[in-house]
Amino acid sequence: MDSIGLHNRHLQGNAQALYKDLFINGCFFQDQLKNTYPEEFTKGRYREEFMPITHPKPHPFDFRNSLKSTSLLPVYGCQDDCCIYLYDKCKFENNTVSWIGIRQDSYYFDPLKTRHHQLQWLPNFKPLHFNPEVFEDLYQPKHNF
Repeated sequence: MDSIGLHNRHLQGNAQALYKDLFINGCFFQDQLKNTYPEEFTKGRYREEFMPITHPKPHPFDFRNSLKSTSLLPVYGCQDDCCIYLYDKCKFENNTVSWIGIRQDSYYFDPLKTRHHQLQWLPNFKPLHFNPEVFEDLYQPKHNF
């Protein structure tokens, strides 16, 4: 099983601006993504630091609707908590939560937003597999909608 949690880090190197980021297998996940996919993370808002999304948000792809199928889970968004940049293709089976793919919202590729929200796969993403209890502790609902 892969490990997942939240660890403190500094926003843009500012020692006064702490936030919690996804920490997977001993590294910050957005650092892993940016190192593995440098071209995909040098355009538009993808150059910036992201905020992890660990609480339910209204969006067209709702992970919580069905843990028995494959669905999209919002993973990272903007610092203002209004935009969703990255989604994970999440699957629950055999008592394991698996992230089997990551998609970028092409709406944020350019400094000027595009007209359409098309999700683009990151190529050759190596799936991650999590213990469902640890995963659910991390993604507990924090708001009542």
